[in-house]
Amino acid sequence: MSSFQQSGLEIVCRFRYPHEAELARLALEAEGISAWVFDATKGGAKVAVAPADAPRARTALAEDRSHLLADIPEQSLPAHPDEHCPLCGSEEVQAASRPWLGIFGRRRARCGVCAHRWTPR
Repeated sequence: MSSFQQSGLEIVCRFRYPHEAELARLALEAEGISAWVFDATKGGAKVAVAPADAPRARTALAEDRSHLLADIPEQSLPAHPDEHCPLCGSEEVQAASRPWLGIFGRRRARCGVCAHRWTPR
């Protein structure tokens, strides 16, 4: 008998990365379904729910909700850390190309406020 059967929980999905399982757990919690993440290691993770909630959980996780992202204006999303100047914190960041390096050159950024240049991570 597996530990999931002993605990009375049913696995509704498996993920390769633990953070994916945590996102699934949060999505289920938002639907009012209690969920737990098990075996959250580098090798994968499982999301489990009460057996009575399993059909609803599988349905909720299978829904494509990407259309909801289209309603969020891009300017209201937080800026990526590489989009802030590490010196002054400005969000006026531009790509600073170095054409003489050709295709092997590193991607560089330049602040539009203080003119600081850096290589984003």
